[in-house]
Amino acid sequence: GQNTAIESTTMSVHVSNKTAPGFSGSDVDVSAFLLTADDKVRNDGDFIFFNQTKSADGAVALQSDMKGFDINLAKLDAAIEKIAFTLVIDGGDTLGNLESLSIEIPGVASADIPVSGRSEKAVIVGQLYRRNGQWKFKPIGQGFEGGLLPLSISFGVDAVEDDDSPAGPVESKPQSKGIDLEKRLSEKAPQLINLAKPLKIALEKHDLTQEKAKDAF
Repeated sequence: GQNTAIESTTMSVHVSNKTAPGFSGSDVDVSAFLLTADDKVRNDGDFIFFNQTKSADGAVALQSDMKGFDINLAKLDAAIEKIAFTLVIDGGDTLGNLESLSIEIPGVASADIPVSGRSEKAVIVGQLYRRNGQWKFKPIGQGFEGGLLPLSISFGVDAVEDDDSPAGPVESKPQSKGIDLEKRLSEKAPQLINLAKPLKIALEKHDLTQEKAKDAF
């Protein structure tokens, strides 16, 4: 949890993991979210992932190996106060099926994230944040049981699990129509309508489009 001051405006951020014996072969994807002071994205340009590899302002770019990011804080829009770096496991495995997980800014800071016995499928590994004009780095390790969906919701798409959804394990898929994110956002939060499109692509990759939820705007 140690905070480290960042002196340079340009850097790389690496998210590394090693799978444990018995790992079934799930995809492990990294993403970055550009956040305002209220810890929310503004639009699709603030969500950097495998299908959108660079932020609209060019400040954050996914590296070609899809395991890290190139950062240029000088290009970052003044409204952005944090950059959150995340990892999502796509498949039957969880964080507990990893042997190790770490985040590093070479020559500046590094941290290991505990994974033993964890059941979550997504995690905020660490973040860059601005405090009184000074950028700092902080490892996080906050996990999300449902994977990409609750992780993305926490950064700007507000929804909660339906109270009457069938009981069962996290990975069960209720046979009901999922939220039409684009329709609900256009009604309740038009400033986020563009985010629904790349988010839908990501959710489809992770087989989460049929998760039953209700909006809580």
